[in-house]
Amino acid sequence: MLLSGEERLHGNDDKRISFGGQPVAHLRPDARRKLGLAFVPAERLGHGAVPELSLADNALLTAFQQGLVSHGLIQRNKVEALAEEIIRRFGVKTPDTQTAARSLSGGNLQKFILGREILQQPKLLVAAHPTWAVDVGAAATIHRSLIALRDAGAAILVISEDLDELFQISDRLGALCSAAGWPASSTPLNHLHPQRFNGVSHAAFSGTPWPAIAPDVVVLAVVGGCPDVGLWFAAVYRIGS
Repeated sequence: MLLSGEERLHGNDDKRISFGGQPVAHLRPDARRKLGLAFVPAERLGHGAVPELSLADNALLTAFQQGLVSHGLIQRNKVEALAEEIIRRFGVKTPDTQTAARSLSGGNLQKFILGREILQQPKLLVAAHPTWAVDVGAAATIHRSLIALRDAGAAILVISEDLDELFQISDRLGALCSAAGWPASSTPLNHLHPQRFNGVSHAAFSGTPWPAIAPDVVVLAVVGGCPDVGLWFAAVYRIGS
């Protein structure tokens, strides 16, 4: 919630979030988006989309700064065009742009939310559990979309508990375990070697094994180059503290 801007840090906090050398922890979500940040929340209905609203209206929720509002008036033609482009480019299965978000399957709604964020061409995309509870086809589409965004020059921070997924799409990894972060900074993926220990996935870092993965572990994967990544890690840890 700190990364999305739903909660903000103030000047007297000992943690901070910076982006491109600029403090952003105190900024509202719209101000962060103006700087090029985008966010895909873990909870699709309620956080990522309003269940009762149409797909077109849900596209407007976070993309309103993309020329969809002029002099306080919603440009309906542009909103419809954006929703249609998301549906087309990301293979969202839906009757039309006026379908309520709650009518879509989890995978299709997740593709729509991700597409909405990607089409805003962010400099940094934070994606929390992007393929949680989606089918294999939707997960593959989401992975391809994330990699394409990385190849276009964006930084991507994926927050997930699925180690197999993270090894598949990530360039660097970092972990938070119980009350301590390990390692303290991100690790190049070529320094990580997947292993199995007591049936639980973990990894070796510079010859030192990770502790057994507990239910409360959050693995942070960096896809592409993320500025001040150590500070992002500190801020993300604060969410669960």
